[in-house]
Amino acid sequence: MKDNKEIVLRVPATCANIGPGFDSLGMALNIYTDVSFEKSGMAPYNNPDNIELELTGFESRYANRENLVYKSFVRAVNHISGVFPQKLKIGIKSEVPVCRGLGSSAACIVAAVKAAYELSGKPYSDTEVLEVCNLIEGHPDNVTPALMGGFTAAIQKDGQVFMSNIPVSKDLRFFAFVPDFSLSTEYSRSVLPQNVDFKDAVYNVSHVSLMIAAFVNSEFDILKTAVSDRLHQKYRSKIIDEYEEVVNICKGMSATATFLSGAGPTVMVIDQNLSNTLEIYQKKLSRLKRGWKAYELKIDFQGTRIKES
Repeated sequence: MKDNKEIVLRVPATCANIGPGFDSLGMALNIYTDVSFEKSGMAPYNNPDNIELELTGFESRYANRENLVYKSFVRAVNHISGVFPQKLKIGIKSEVPVCRGLGSSAACIVAAVKAAYELSGKPYSDTEVLEVCNLIEGHPDNVTPALMGGFTAAIQKDGQVFMSNIPVSKDLRFFAFVPDFSLSTEYSRSVLPQNVDFKDAVYNVSHVSLMIAAFVNSEFDILKTAVSDRLHQKYRSKIIDEYEEVVNICKGMSATATFLSGAGPTVMVIDQNLSNTLEIYQKKLSRLKRGWKAYELKIDFQGTRIKES
């Protein structure tokens, strides 16, 4: 195994939950986080504390050993071999807004784990990478599409991840509306109920079944109804400033479907009406107070890949 090696990984953003698909469905989207890893030498005593660490491109609050990329890398190396480099340089360049419900944390974890496997020089499978990512993240709905690409369904059982890709049209057109404020997943989860009514559980099961069928069969007119949810969106929407105003803009433009991206605050829109352009949406959003920025997106079907230098 060579002591010196460098790798750059490109990880797509993700939209998790997808309406009624709480903690199980996710899509990879075509905005990206590039994370570079450069290692040299091997540390004595298999101790990560010996690593001479350099972090570039991160905000100052993340430029320390509590950095999620670094901690995930250490966790993955311990899982694989426990042999650490003497020097490690990690750099990041990202188009993905942080703490906005677009999988910025999942991107860090996936990049770190896949890099650890690549730099180890040992053969591996994406299934192994996914298992370690899930151990770190705690749920597979974001890390699965970030790693595998496309539209995925995933669950974890007894520490194992079971996932499947859902076939979906490449012509789907998405808009992500991102405000100027962040929302932590921890806080967004704290507003959810501990128990739900049986009829609400049935409501979500029926709607997620219909929604997946509509995606698979490209019956997009059904999505407006099928993305409805009773497990998380009605609770989370109350802590997102101007959420109703954004949804009303989408309704006024007869968008195909509207739902929260991940834990929020980003609002995701599917709109197959080509007359509804990014410029029109941005103009309407600019009348609001919270600095909403519109992105026009497609599904990324490649997932995490090694970026050619």
